[in-house]
Amino acid sequence: MRLKIINKDDIELAITHLRQLKLGNTKSGKQLVYDYNTVQRNFKRTLRQNNLLWLWLGCIEDNTGNKAHDLYDYYIDRFAPRKIIMAFGEQRVKIITTSKMDEQQMSYFLKQIDEDKSTEDIKLPYPKDKHFESFYEKYKNFMR
Repeated sequence: MRLKIINKDDIELAITHLRQLKLGNTKSGKQLVYDYNTVQRNFKRTLRQNNLLWLWLGCIEDNTGNKAHDLYDYYIDRFAPRKIIMAFGEQRVKIITTSKMDEQQMSYFLKQIDEDKSTEDIKLPYPKDKHFESFYEKYKNFMR
């Protein structure tokens, strides 16, 4: 049986299932053995995260005069996660671009950009913020 655990109720269901497993031996004397596995899955960054990035880059372009695509490259260089790859016996550092980031990596990437701009008094709102709708309307043409 495979159980997908996403929230606390799922954890309780899994624990209940584990408690109901029969231990001991079968009628033929063989010991019952169960395999238990956990696999953490990270989901690809969301379209909403990507849209927020490009809205922010539009705002930064508007405030600094730097082009959004150049800003993207700048922030990828500064804040994107890296991974070590091996090719032909050589170690290389590969930058993970936003299209390959998972949700956690993208959240961290966005947070770094937000912190970087907060030192320059450029306010980058989040969707839950009060004035996000007007921000969205102003910069929506930057979304890719």
